[in-house]
Amino acid sequence: MNLNHFLKSDREKAERLLRSTQNLISELLPAAIEDQDFDGCVEIAATIISNCRDLKRMEHQEQAIILHEIASKLMRKGVDASTVGRSYINRYGDPLEYLKCEGADGQDDDK
Repeated sequence: MNLNHFLKSDREKAERLLRSTQNLISELLPAAIEDQDFDGCVEIAATIISNCRDLKRMEHQEQAIILHEIASKLMRKGVDASTVGRSYINRYGDPLEYLKCEGADGQDDDK
């Protein structure tokens, strides 16, 4: 898994979840199956599903690419875009919505 698809703030947690999920799949689940511990298999499978859902929720491949393109365009125009926070994603839901709502001077158009 490419950790560049995650926001920098999520990469460490994503890496831990990925390692944990791989361990569950490659070691714990086969051992539980071999021991015929089917309740354990169900619990392990539920944890794998939960980890995968968390990874999917944290992964922002398209948004990361769009944000990188936006930051590159702004930097070419002389605007410091080195720090892009989660607040813009949370406020508008989509980086493109942020661009539609913001004027060239950085002020909200809807004010």
